Amino acid sequence: MRQFSARLFSFHANLLLLAVVMAIPHPACAVRNLKIGDSLPSFFLPRADGEGGMYNSEELAGQPAVIVFCRPYHQLSLDALKDLEAVASQVGLTKFRLLAVDTKLSTAQEIQATFADEKFHFPILLDPQRTLYEEVGLIVSPTTLLFDAKGGLRFVIASHPHQFRQEVQAQLRFLLGEIDEQTMNEQVHPAVHKIEADMTAAWHLYNLGKKLQNEGKTEQAMSTFEKAVSRYPSLVEGHCSLGFLKFSAGDLDSAAEHFDAALKQNPTFPSAQLGSAIVLARTGEDRKAEQMLLPLVGQPALDGRVRYELGRIYIARGEREKALKFFQDALASIFPEPESVQTPPLTQQ
Repeated sequence: MRQFSARLFSFHANLLLLAVVMAIPHPACAVRNLKIGDSLPSFFLPRADGEGGMYNSEELAGQPAVIVFCRPYHQLSLDALKDLEAVASQVGLTKFRLLAVDTKLSTAQEIQATFADEKFHFPILLDPQRTLYEEVGLIVSPTTLLFDAKGGLRFVIASHPHQFRQEVQAQLRFLLGEIDEQTMNEQVHPAVHKIEADMTAAWHLYNLGKKLQNEGKTEQAMSTFEKAVSRYPSLVEGHCSLGFLKFSAGDLDSAAEHFDAALKQNPTFPSAQLGSAIVLARTGEDRKAEQMLLPLVGQPALDGRVRYELGRIYIARGEREKALKFFQDALASIFPEPESVQTPPLTQQ
């Protein structure tokens, strides 16, 4: 069961990683005419911001550059510009070049009116003939291009994804030589890496807890299981192990909490269903417990305990014959006899 659940967790982690990867638009989805490694076409475009004048692409030489193609009146574009301003503030505008290029054939007056309440410390350029727009082959707006200090295209970010700011900042710091590629990737997708790291650590703690439990070191095992579920709350096995230890210690409330936590993650997990049913039976809700236990009859590794708990429920109700049958089947499940040996049935005294 543990190996199956480990594979299940691994599947979910890989599925999450796949979802993140699939959410990242391929460069071909953003620009038609540039591929990774290509240089940005030369341009000489008017500035729309208060500085006025013209901006020459030669001003980009010698430093990494970030260029965002955007549309005024477009919320995603505005969000991208705000994030880039924040990145510039954190990284330092003296370390790289940053500029925006309008893609809507706007006038300088329209740009200034649109961004009147914003303070952007980088040039916003017009492209009145859409020359650069066509040479790049822009498809998606906004689109952000990151170039290395030699002018080669290194990264393309289409639209404004959820982790846009941290993605740009990590990639820029990589281009500046401040971090290595592995660190960049971890910063671009921290959630995936954190889930994988936490899950690995939690399984290590869980296995250690089972070892301590098998050695009779109950308190240490309980503490280790608690650390495991604290590190990775989705660890169903950890919650179940804690639940049964808490139950054995007489702490039914805590046991119920852990079984409930396990069932929230996996409503059909047999050990969690068994544990929850046991607590229900001990707290006077034997009907609910019975409904949970009956479908578990015959469940590998749990059958003996399931039948025993059902026997307890029926003996408490006064259904002695039914109870004795379940107790007998529980013993047979735990201590199976060879087929050649016939065990006489239990009888009432």
